[in-house]
Amino acid sequence: MLDGLRVVELVDADQWAAAAVAQCGRILADLGADVVKAEPPEGDPVRRVPPFVGDGPDPDRGLMWIALNANKRSIVVSPKDEKARAALLRDADVVVQPSLLVDPRVQGEGPEGQGPLFSDRRERVSERSERERLVIVTV
Repeated sequence: MLDGLRVVELVDADQWAAAAVAQCGRILADLGADVVKAEPPEGDPVRRVPPFVGDGPDPDRGLMWIALNANKRSIVVSPKDEKARAALLRDADVVVQPSLLVDPRVQGEGPEGQGPLFSDRRERVSERSERERLVIVTV
């Protein structure tokens, strides 16, 4: 149904906001979209939510992580890597983001003094050609 649609899913430091975005991305992936989760170097906080399959905590074996991220690809993008961020958005048809990223109260600094991964996405989106359209979904 959504074959050929490229979706970029942005991760937030808040695990419940990240889970809401992941659920939206999962639905789009199940409908055939190519969903790429853009994780910061420390990973999606949903990776650390118990319970875990097996004998202990493993960021790839949390039940919530498994349930919300099937049918997706994941990429690590540093907030400081301008080229990677620009390329990811340039190829996207849809961006799914947590509402916390658009809240002006948290727009400046994220946890640990780092800004949001894509706080300047509007500037990056404006670099796209006139004929291209980008849908931004805020969850």
